[in-house]
Amino acid sequence: GSRFSHQFQLLFVHGFGVPFDSAVASAGRLGYHLNVAATMVYTWPSHGPVHAYGVVQPKAEESKELFVKFLEELAEQLAADPDKAVTVFIVAHSMGNYALMHALRECQKRIDNAE
Repeated sequence: GSRFSHQFQLLFVHGFGVPFDSAVASAGRLGYHLNVAATMVYTWPSHGPVHAYGVVQPKAEESKELFVKFLEELAEQLAADPDKAVTVFIVAHSMGNYALMHALRECQKRIDNAE
């Protein structure tokens, strides 16, 4: 029989003002309900009072280099086993979408420059 397998994983990116423990708890609940094989959390410096929302937003963009590094390392790990295919669903909440968007744009730039 074939040794090939396919699994689903979740990467959760929290939103504005979410402490680490709350981000992990939210990701865990979401992963549980989605019945994924693994759940990961990417955290970024999002803390601040509601009136500081505009001040914190640039921090989401500034986190892109570390986020890109995380995504590159994740891709390398997932590609290491040729007998396993993995689909990673990325769920970004609120301002976490800014962090995700900037990281994915940077990933695309690097891919385009490598071609």
